[in-house]
Amino acid sequence: MPRTSASNKQLVAKYLREFPAELFRSDGDILYRTACDKRVSCSQRSQVTQHIATGSHIENKNRKKERTSYQAFLTSPSSSKSTLSTDLCRALVRADIPFHKLKNPHFKGFLETYIRKKMPDE
Repeated sequence: MPRTSASNKQLVAKYLREFPAELFRSDGDILYRTACDKRVSCSQRSQVTQHIATGSHIENKNRKKERTSYQAFLTSPSSSKSTLSTDLCRALVRADIPFHKLKNPHFKGFLETYIRKKMPDE
């Protein structure tokens, strides 16, 4: 019986299962690397493994890890503080503003001037 080649959709699904730690995404027909934001050719497995081994891929993967490690979370507000920290946290998350922006002295000074309360660092 002759061997039939797998369709592009089948190959993409196979590579998504085979390389879960590499954070690939797909629209069904095309395989994208999330950190690199590039299309990865997937007609052969070696093309995918070569992309994973490239220096730019590894650098982008590490950069993405560093970027996501900045996010800080408030687990529970202390009883002595007002709800400012909680409200500020919610506002920053909903506005998609990273918490490390509170370290900017101009932004922090602006908030402290007009709110008249001490701003948390993170």
